[in-house]
Amino acid sequence: VSTQKYGVVMCECCTPPKYVFSGMVLLLLCGGFIAIAILVPELIRDKLHAGLINQRLVTSNTSDGYSLWQSNSGAGPQYLNVYVWNVTNAEDVMDNGAKPNLKQVGPYVYDWKWHKFDVNFSSDEELVSFFLSESFVFNRDMTNESLNPYSDKCTFPSIPYAAVRATLQTMDGAPYDTDNWLKALAFDLVSSIASSTSNPSNPNPISMDDTRPFVTQTVDKYIWGYDDSFVSFLKNLTGENITTHFNIENNSTSDAQTRIDKKHPSVTFTGKNTTTLFNQFVKWEGMERLVVNDIPLWSSDPNDDSNLVHGSDGRGFDIELEQVPQELFVDELFRHIHILSNSSESLDGIHTNRYELNQTEFNNVTTLPAYNLYGPNGILNITKVNAATKGAPVPIGMSQPLFFKSDPYYAAQVQFDREANENDHNTIIWVEPNTGITMKARKRLQVNLQVSGSFLLYPKMPKMFVPIVWFEESADLPSSMADYWKQNVGLALALLDAIPLVGYCLGGFMLLLASTMFVFAFIKKKEKQSGYRQVN
Repeated sequence: VSTQKYGVVMCECCTPPKYVFSGMVLLLLCGGFIAIAILVPELIRDKLHAGLINQRLVTSNTSDGYSLWQSNSGAGPQYLNVYVWNVTNAEDVMDNGAKPNLKQVGPYVYDWKWHKFDVNFSSDEELVSFFLSESFVFNRDMTNESLNPYSDKCTFPSIPYAAVRATLQTMDGAPYDTDNWLKALAFDLVSSIASSTSNPSNPNPISMDDTRPFVTQTVDKYIWGYDDSFVSFLKNLTGENITTHFNIENNSTSDAQTRIDKKHPSVTFTGKNTTTLFNQFVKWEGMERLVVNDIPLWSSDPNDDSNLVHGSDGRGFDIELEQVPQELFVDELFRHIHILSNSSESLDGIHTNRYELNQTEFNNVTTLPAYNLYGPNGILNITKVNAATKGAPVPIGMSQPLFFKSDPYYAAQVQFDREANENDHNTIIWVEPNTGITMKARKRLQVNLQVSGSFLLYPKMPKMFVPIVWFEESADLPSSMADYWKQNVGLALALLDAIPLVGYCLGGFMLLLASTMFVFAFIKKKEKQSGYRQVN
């Protein structure tokens, strides 16, 4: 039996069931696509999570990520850029108390190489100990041809001068920031004796230039170290156990020398049981607490948080990282600090979270009493640290270059030849949030020496922090690693985004077609019941 309407002949017994059957098939397809949209991403996510852990987890020298963890030889180029501040009016500063005019010279570019050695994993694979050796080799090709650290001479604030003065000021146990006229007079007398050519007790007088607040020295010696005759004289005169070798940066010459210098290995978590512990310090150079020669480096309480070692080494963080503050242990600052992320940035097509220093970490004793800053906010006072680690309370404050983000008080004490800016003087770390790996970094720190005049010789010279040098440690993601990330992690992330979208769209489309089939079936059923003329 069939029906005819508008010239169309249809089989009444099978037309509606055909639509119903088609609708059921489409509904099954709809469910299948939705299931794919829900289940497949979970499978990919689990696989990706396991792969990230496998890549980041280093529990032996056969682990997949061991080579990148152990050294930077297979990573992209990493450099130390050195910028020094040449004081162009030192005589005027000493004689008349003028504001120091600072001319930036640099960058002197050094290849930065590091590796870990004497690596030992704990039996439960949760901890790893190692020595870290860092070396810096001058890169002639990447440094402007007009610059040569071995022959370029600049005028700097004298670190030995500041060390001798600080040592005299604190010999009776006075606080590191103590200054009085009697001890300033004693300093003048020591300076005069040291440079005197007529004193029979001083058969080898030193140059008067070596006893002044400013010294002219080659860039290489000033940065990497030299033995100072003035400090040697004071050591012999007083019997104080103070260092006679002064340097701003350390340059490892061998693994054996590194063992001697650092004495004890550092220890970090492997992250085996908790990924939040990837690259997190347990001990730094053998210390769980920052106590050197029984002197706590920060708070007088060795158990205070300021003296505890914790935080990442900066080369990696937790996987699947949220955009929340992270903690670093910065060896140049001898402490842990926090970095903040308020923005994202694409690096070679890779999404990263951009982290910056939390500038409030450099606040004064009003809010951070443990860190001994008794002036305006914006620098980290490491005088006490130097007393413990270098044998002399050299009054040094660490900041970002050109006192970027510091209280304007500090920049007003000197005259820079340029303005600070976000791109050139901010410390920034770019972290890929899924792997937790640092993709790019610019660590920028400035060393500022506190100088002051003396009672007789330089009475007009004010007490102030004068920048002497700033460093930029730079690390960039090589194109080979970017390609590897895109082909593996990037592809997985793209599938995680695409599969649900495609699955739900196709599922929705199948649902629409199924609904259409059911509507057609309903219409045909109504047409059958409306009494069409039968045709034999």
